Amino acid sequence: MAKPHRCNDRLEDLIEALFQGNPLQTVPEPWRLFTECLRSEPGKEPREPFIYLKQTTAERHATERTNKTRFKEQQTEFSRRSSGE
Repeated sequence: MAKPHRCNDRLEDLIEALFQGNPLQTVPEPWRLFTECLRSEPGKEPREPFIYLKQTTAERHATERTNKTRFKEQQTEFSRRSSGE
């Protein structure tokens, strides 16, 4: 499986900034952080918080895994109840 680029979350934050009002006001800071990330050495990416992004890719993946586990547990419970156990 392909691994997302280390600056992928900064790019998502920049794209989100494009839709948050006047781009002349919303884009400069996410752009600065995105370009700083691209220029940085791996592991030395900017530590400043994201401007518009609410969850990072890693957080979204963890949430998706949790949701999949819950769904499987619910399916198992439903199957068990349906079979009369």
